Amino acid sequence: GHGTPYALIILDTAFARQDGLDLPASIRAAHGNAPRLILTNRYASEQVPAAAQADACLAKPLRRDRLRDAIAALLGDGTGASPRPAASPVAGGTAAGGAPRILVVEDNRTNQAIAEDMLNVLHCRVEIASGGQEALLAFKREPWDLIFMDCNMPEMDGYQVTAALRALEAESGRRTPIVAMTANTQSSDVEKCLASGMDDHLAKPLMLDSLGARLRRWIPGYAEPSGASGGPAEARAAPSPRPDEPLDPAVLGKLREALGSAIGQAIQPFLEDMPRYLEEMEQAAASAENERLRCAAHAIKGAAGNLGARHLAAVARDIEAFVETGQIDAACQLLSRARGEYTVVQQALRGELKAGTPPLEEDAEQDALVLVVDDDRSTRSALRYALQRGGFRVEEAVDGMERTTATTPPTISFTGGFPGS
Repeated sequence: GHGTPYALIILDTAFARQDGLDLPASIRAAHGNAPRLILTNRYASEQVPAAAQADACLAKPLRRDRLRDAIAALLGDGTGASPRPAASPVAGGTAAGGAPRILVVEDNRTNQAIAEDMLNVLHCRVEIASGGQEALLAFKREPWDLIFMDCNMPEMDGYQVTAALRALEAESGRRTPIVAMTANTQSSDVEKCLASGMDDHLAKPLMLDSLGARLRRWIPGYAEPSGASGGPAEARAAPSPRPDEPLDPAVLGKLREALGSAIGQAIQPFLEDMPRYLEEMEQAAASAENERLRCAAHAIKGAAGNLGARHLAAVARDIEAFVETGQIDAACQLLSRARGEYTVVQQALRGELKAGTPPLEEDAEQDALVLVVDDDRSTRSALRYALQRGGFRVEEAVDGMERTTATTPPTISFTGGFPGS
């Protein structure tokens, strides 16, 4: 209610900057670093200047564990105590016995889940940045031992992000290792990564032993957990897939070995996002938006490849190649085949899903008040549920007519940005 200071505001980017109003900047000007501010952005699809004022950015659809980690990082014990100060953007040596701090810059949720889960198996502390702006914010906020960088992202690709990161650390005299993650493995692609300021290259689909090798190469003193990768099970030759199999058993088998019961965390976002990517391709083809078509095909190719959906990945690769060479009609002719391949893959992956979802861990009782500003009722409900399970009190703002008190006594007016405001 009014008069109660908010410890945290969760704000949709559609509401951050509208009709000349920069709400995050207004909050900062009036109240400094209190309350803390998290921006949410649908599929990390927009570049938002206001993100520079935020403490963290999260891509939608939101993942409960990522939201919980972001809140814990900003609020600590949930009492609204002093905000964590921003760290200098320099490479950080891992403390003896400490978990390496790894930043993964990747816009595809399936690839995010696989990278995060594998790095957790390798005893790393992982943060995901869903785009260039999130990566820059994370880099400014704290030091990292290693950055894994996707090369093909919308708005700001991995090469541009790397250039910006190198510029930020130019005065420090230190260099954070950056490893490219890409399905493009031609020598020219590797040379492009190195020329942009990256230090190494990691081919997709991601494999546990390859990730472990990069950690050993670039993090001094890193000790890989016993049996995490390269064991006898991985050394055995996997059976060759049958031509009619939608999933490559070798790729899927290694994922099972690496992730165990957590494999569902990689499969679920794939099943949720793939219909959107397919629709994106079809809409782009209908409106002759060739770059949009290529980006959607590239996203499908990467996600499908990481799960061993080889036929779907091959079709997406052909669509991407046709668009790049100007053969748009040929690319469009493959759209129905891509949808058909996904239907088969969808059934196969549903069979892989484990039943049930692990419950959210209960934290100690917390009394911090969190404000959620979003016009989407399902998003607000999901956030309220997750936050209340964590012990937070939650208030909501639906549209631009709502007002809320960020601290006592000043009041901030929210105007514009949502339907009906």
